[in-house]
Amino acid sequence: MGTEHLEIHSEIFDDIVEDIKQRNLSRHNMPKLIVGTRLSVIYGVPGMWELAEHLTKEMEQSSDRYLKKIWGNHSNEIKINGLEAGLANLTQNENDLVDAIKPITARFILESEEKLHKEILEKDTGFAGYWII
Repeated sequence: MGTEHLEIHSEIFDDIVEDIKQRNLSRHNMPKLIVGTRLSVIYGVPGMWELAEHLTKEMEQSSDRYLKKIWGNHSNEIKINGLEAGLANLTQNENDLVDAIKPITARFILESEEKLHKEILEKDTGFAGYWII
């Protein structure tokens, strides 16, 4: 079974997301709020803490001094109160950081989920055959 990689900035990715929104999320009977069960944690999918650590490493390795400075301005808040709280106080001038971490975050999550999907397909986890799209 082959795997096809799709870049999040590609036209086809946008088309897929729009299709999902139109076919599913725009219906009156579809949920508008999705509450996580934390089931993914059992299977080793990283959470916000791991994402914050990953973003910290990425920002430390970045050659963009401006983004590094913004990250540094909020790094203590992120360490103490978590990623969401640490980034909640970004000013309008600091929104470049959000744009920079979006693709890093997407890649991090997609790689983690790809490993999980492979494990589900290869092992008897009880979830094989039950894909929710």
